[in-house]
Amino acid sequence: MSTPRLFEKPPIVEFRPQRTHCGGCGRELKVQKTRRRTVSTLHVGRFRALEVFLECEVCGRTYRSEELCELVPPGANFGYDVMVYAGKALWGRYRNESEVVAELVPVAESVYAAVQWVKRSGLAGSGRVRLPSESSDPRALPALGSACIDIQTR
Repeated sequence: MSTPRLFEKPPIVEFRPQRTHCGGCGRELKVQKTRRRTVSTLHVGRFRALEVFLECEVCGRTYRSEELCELVPPGANFGYDVMVYAGKALWGRYRNESEVVAELVPVAESVYAAVQWVKRSGLAGSGRVRLPSESSDPRALPALGSACIDIQTR
């Protein structure tokens, strides 16, 4: 799978919560902080995420971007789609780490971390993660989102 880089320099994309008023007390939310991180996904490639956290000054609730949370786990630098791809390649197609990284050159710096996460988590192969339907051709894997991974909590 060789996807060309979409951007010479990773673009900066701002992510804000959709909510502008507190769900608890209805007060207007204020900016608590912003955080930057480099994120890699299969369908976009590398980009700089600027996440704006909003807070209710009255009740102290904090809100983060729902959209960014659908793409990437909090604090992670690789998307759910990369994690699913790595897990599917490791356990579904019996690839080793270097083969998975070679398949995902555009996001290679994230793949190693994703492979390590999938291995450490113990989720893949446990029946607790539902992956998209099997395909022998990695190019046939669609652009994946958080809807493609179903982690059960039991």
